[in-house]
Amino acid sequence: VFIHAGIADLSMWDAQLAAFATDYQVLAYDLRGLGQSDAPQTDYSHYKDLHALLDALSMERVALVGTSMGGMTAIDFTLAYPERVSHLVPVCCLPVGYDFKSDPPPITKEINAAWEAGDMEKTNQLEVQAWIVGFGREAHEVSAAVLDKVLAMNGHVLEREKAHNGSHHWLEPNAIGRLSEINVPVQVISGQYDRSELTTAWSELLPEIKDAKQAILSTGHLPNLEQPERFNEILREFLSQ
Repeated sequence: VFIHAGIADLSMWDAQLAAFATDYQVLAYDLRGLGQSDAPQTDYSHYKDLHALLDALSMERVALVGTSMGGMTAIDFTLAYPERVSHLVPVCCLPVGYDFKSDPPPITKEINAAWEAGDMEKTNQLEVQAWIVGFGREAHEVSAAVLDKVLAMNGHVLEREKAHNGSHHWLEPNAIGRLSEINVPVQVISGQYDRSELTTAWSELLPEIKDAKQAILSTGHLPNLEQPERFNEILREFLSQ
């Protein structure tokens, strides 16, 4: 089961669905309020939505691969319903409740200012600069096709936020204090050019999990889009264990 990032939709997983459908039953879906799903009108939780979806599809036990908000959702789901998960792959995220020790990157202020001014085009461009180009490289070093795809996906995300009326709630108590409860194999995948603490913090967090390891790709926040073959290779090796 592939769970997309908050700046994307299920189409970010096209390459993975194609690669793994020959050997696995695969599922990607749009999180509530994103992609083509209904906008939230009541309070909700992504991990509970996933539970309801899997029940509806009679999928009893699954491997979860989630990026960013999708990864946080996958971790929450694993803690809430441990019997339903065989493998966990959090990508470019940290557990809910993690307290960042570093200040937000300066571009965050620009993003917030553009959003408050109602300039969705500028907000989109800045968010893609921060999340996809990342830190330590220039835009010309990233595939134009990747940049265009994320601009399209995130542009749709920003347009739809106006229709949201419900509040999202993460698992309580937060996942950050419960990592020792995870008893399935965990493969963390991180991006070298992502916000650095999203990658480096795992050196302290991994020892709290019984069976966990980390791979770092030379990408931004969506490694599967930038390096699909390498991403798939890591995932396939992990799932075969």
